[in-house]
Amino acid sequence: MRTDRFIGAGQVRDIHHWQLIRALSHIDMGLKLIVKEVYFFIHPIKGIIYHIYDDRGLDISAASAESLRSLYEGYGEWLLHYDRETMDRRLFK
Repeated sequence: MRTDRFIGAGQVRDIHHWQLIRALSHIDMGLKLIVKEVYFFIHPIKGIIYHIYDDRGLDISAASAESLRSLYEGYGEWLLHYDRETMDRRLFK
């Protein structure tokens, strides 16, 4: 198995992130512009890691539950319902 790693810092506006996100979401759909590598987007200030795994969704991790609160409140309807009880417990203790 071979693993390559590229870590870069910069501004979001300097990266063609929408093209990368689109390519990551095309993995299982058979569309053109496919990226088969694993990518993580990291927001160093908020301590949030985004991992887009394919067209079905993404995983979001954070250093603290508080970092996720605004995402949870703003995009709560997008979350999987079977995890809702656990997320509510952790975010709203």
